[in-house]
Amino acid sequence: MVETQQNLAQTGISTFLSFGAKSVKPEILEKLLIGRQKTVDMLTQQATDIAEHGINAQLMLIGNRGMGKTHALRVLYHRIQPLVQSRKIVVAYFVEEAYDVASYLDFLVRIIKDFIRWYTAEAELLQQKLSILRETPSVRQEELAEQIVAEYVADKPLLILTENFDAILEALGKTGQAKLRSWLYRHNRISIMATAQALSPDLGREDRPFYQFFTTIYLKRLTYEDSLELLRTLAQTDHNQAVIDHLNGKGIGQVRAIHELVKGNHRLLVTFYEFLKADTLAKLSDIFLKTLNDLKPYYETYIRYLPPQQQKIVHYLALAVTPRNGTDISKDCFIDQKSLSKQLSDLQRSHLLEAYTDPADGRNKLYDLSEPLLRISLAIGEHTEGITPLFIDFLANWYNINELESQKERFWKLHLEESNEKLKQDYLYDYQAREKAIEKKTAFELETDQILMPIFEAYMDENYEEVIKLSTVVKNEFKTLKYFLYLGNSYIFYNENYGKAKEIYTQAAKYFPQSYTVWDNLARIFFIMDDFEEFLQMSEKAIKVGLNYYEMPEPKPPYRILLADIADNIVSVLQINKNWTVEKLLNCEDIIKNGYGMPDALKISYLMFQTYRRYVLEKDKRAIYELPKEQREFFLREIVKE
Repeated sequence: MVETQQNLAQTGISTFLSFGAKSVKPEILEKLLIGRQKTVDMLTQQATDIAEHGINAQLMLIGNRGMGKTHALRVLYHRIQPLVQSRKIVVAYFVEEAYDVASYLDFLVRIIKDFIRWYTAEAELLQQKLSILRETPSVRQEELAEQIVAEYVADKPLLILTENFDAILEALGKTGQAKLRSWLYRHNRISIMATAQALSPDLGREDRPFYQFFTTIYLKRLTYEDSLELLRTLAQTDHNQAVIDHLNGKGIGQVRAIHELVKGNHRLLVTFYEFLKADTLAKLSDIFLKTLNDLKPYYETYIRYLPPQQQKIVHYLALAVTPRNGTDISKDCFIDQKSLSKQLSDLQRSHLLEAYTDPADGRNKLYDLSEPLLRISLAIGEHTEGITPLFIDFLANWYNINELESQKERFWKLHLEESNEKLKQDYLYDYQAREKAIEKKTAFELETDQILMPIFEAYMDENYEEVIKLSTVVKNEFKTLKYFLYLGNSYIFYNENYGKAKEIYTQAAKYFPQSYTVWDNLARIFFIMDDFEEFLQMSEKAIKVGLNYYEMPEPKPPYRILLADIADNIVSVLQINKNWTVEKLLNCEDIIKNGYGMPDALKISYLMFQTYRRYVLEKDKRAIYELPKEQREFFLREIVKE
């Protein structure tokens, strides 16, 4: 099997950045398989079982546009090449959209054409058979097409890889679907691995031939951690050291802003990678506007084929500032309640809308678009102020107040000094945008304080049960470092729920990886839970953050106190835990030596570990004399208790 492909050694990453996953080198696609690794591993195993053991698999990957469906199928296709080349399996890979499929016969012809495309050695013979098929009377064409496929596959299993199978089923109609389903039943060595944007009626209704035919796998949005890893991997693949360094420092916060905008959409994250490459002195507004203009056709296509009433609802919610209830949508869109209920349900099944319980009236729901960028892209042409409100929102998420103040001052100075009228006006625009972003960010911080104040007051009053209760209604965007620390502490103080506290501190570490206190708290939790290797790992992170991170959300702990604290805990580990093995101790020694950089304050702790391993476990009695006399006496008295 051969695929004609240009040399992408230099252009692989740029092709991926332009949404061209179908023509990117396999090794790059593998590297960028963030958040989809387990899914593709499972697909690969299923394909192997089909080839090696004849176990059929009918699988459907479901996910919105840009969720990585094409990426997953492409990686699967490349992974199973050894099975294909050894002729253990025959693959028909519909690498392009199946626009040419409008009937059952078209589906069979598409399979034959893909055999011709991928299996070049037999292409000429298949072309001849296809020519014969064209000249065959129409009443016999389906039968002959089935025969051509069966003869080519012979006794091997056939795997069909196809995208947007829901669209294919819609084109086939109920009659064509019945014929395809019958063919699959008669030839029971045919498997399909397909993708769809949603579970369409053709897949979800009992009266349709493919009802419950597929095992469905729903692709989830990337988490914040996945988003950060994907952007870091893009930078490494792009060999862009400046962006790599940026994403290990200040850029962590900016990734959060991007993640909130794109809601974990794989394709859109790749698009916004360009923001991280921008020079800090470049006009971010120009890049922002260009990105949104590039996305506008993408989202227009996204909703173009929706029914008219659904288009109206999506457009209405795109222009709304806040979520809307059903009554408002019904009145403003002039849709009766009965029709609206069905349209809202369909939009939710398509993952275009999300529904929330109305906090003012628990009996009602509020509806909002599931993707913020869909709203922004559709709203670009509607705002009388042009891009300004949208750009201000982005600035407020992208920069902290100090950075915005610095930029505001710089643009004002440039405005005053510039003689070119156009540039002068541009600088004024940038100045005003930063000024409004500061106002918006300040208002948001005030709102956050108002929301979190009852929690903070309950914590100071030591009413930890109330802290836990109040935390259940706090939305993610209002969760600060202080919120996480108080909530984690409350689970400990209220009922010693260390497992829940660990969960809260772990969340905090994801959002605030530059916080020494978060890592230190996690270290203490693992210490209490007797997971001493994790304790040492968390302590290492606490030290690195406390000593090296240049932008702290809290006061920097003194170096001496930091190391003394860790050193005491390390020695306590030896006193408490008696289930050590040589392997575990060697691992801990390695963590201290390499991870901590071996400062003087930890040398004795490190030597204690070495001595314990050699003296207690390896029975090397000479090891005790490598400790200074005072530490030797402590070691024998307090640790081995001799």
